[in-house]
Amino acid sequence: MALLNGFQYVQGPYKTFLSTVSSTATFKAFNPVAYGLGRTLVEATSQDTVIVGVAQHDAANSIYAGKCLVLAVFPETVFATKTRTNIAASNLSAGIAMDITKSGNYILPADSRGTAAVIIVPREDGSTIDSGDSSIWVQFLTAKMGPYASSTSTLYPG
Repeated sequence: MALLNGFQYVQGPYKTFLSTVSSTATFKAFNPVAYGLGRTLVEATSQDTVIVGVAQHDAANSIYAGKCLVLAVFPETVFATKTRTNIAASNLSAGIAMDITKSGNYILPADSRGTAAVIIVPREDGSTIDSGDSSIWVQFLTAKMGPYASSTSTLYPG
């Protein structure tokens, strides 16, 4: 099965919750989300200090008006996500921290580390990239997690 755009759950702790969506939000399903003004959900950017979780549907499409189901992120939660096709395979090793950036309607890991949000983790077979769909497995850095995970861990340079 082909990987969808955004961040797809692979393994680890799994908790979902409903949260209010900002009236101006336009995020797509499976994009990371953060809290904006009034603690309402907005699409996460590399500048956000806390990632609330991963949206499970588009901002405009909900069973509950003005709400979004969010998959919380924990230190052990692993997601599969596509990468940009212009990132060298040598920059996709396990333990490499990456920023996130918007590409079209979706958030992807970026080949920069200025405000790192995710770290590459190996797949079950030890590889780090699926060359068929340019996907990698990642975990969100603990320093970016909230509100369910601790945000007091230290980020060590890689």
